Amino acid sequence: MREGKESIPEFYSPKDLQSLLGFGESKTYRVFRDLPAYRFGKSLRVKRQDLERWIEANRREPENVSQEPHPDNPEGEAAHG
Repeated sequence: MREGKESIPEFYSPKDLQSLLGFGESKTYRVFRDLPAYRFGKSLRVKRQDLERWIEANRREPENVSQEPHPDNPEGEAAHG
């Protein structure tokens, strides 16, 4: 690992995925079964790049944007921050 940089894990356990993705245990294990896994002793891990590919493969585009104003912005004005 390189010193002075935050380390990003190369491999994730099911508990890591659950925490990272915010899924419940059963959903986490369903996702985990969809990914190639590596065995380290008795533990299984998924590779970060495989997880990133799964995330991209499950990406969805936003639905068509309605022309009607949003209820929180009835005038359709641009938000200023």
